[in-house]
Amino acid sequence: MSRKSSKPTSKADIKELLENISIEEFIRKLTIVNKKGKKQQLDLNSEQEEILKSLLSGEDTLILKPRQIGSTTICAAFLFAEIYFSTTPITFAVLSYKLESAKQILKMIKHFYHSLPESLQRPTDVNHTTELSFKNGGRIIAVAATQTGGL
Repeated sequence: MSRKSSKPTSKADIKELLENISIEEFIRKLTIVNKKGKKQQLDLNSEQEEILKSLLSGEDTLILKPRQIGSTTICAAFLFAEIYFSTTPITFAVLSYKLESAKQILKMIKHFYHSLPESLQRPTDVNHTTELSFKNGGRIIAVAATQTGGL
């Protein structure tokens, strides 16, 4: 790691920092903003536990669920962790009917990033309302599913 900056500067630095933690442990350490507007550590409910177990299995996951069980939060946390742990550049798209809702999900992912200790924050190339890209690879974009969605 560079002595000039406390931020990781290469894929090797990120790998070294994360080699002793699993993706699941990393996700459980992420911070969210709860419905009352307070920051708190991600505390998975039983539905989120099942979704995470399925996502970690590597199998395709289809979620049939009621509203408000935290599926968006756990899926966003999983995708963020996947990009963060990846040793190759990958891109994820947050796709929603309207661009505004896709931006809200990306905002949640950005909160995961900005809540990490500074020593774990990878340098970014792009950080605006519809994209978060890391210098050494990894990109999350927010897009609308329809042509009239605003993209």
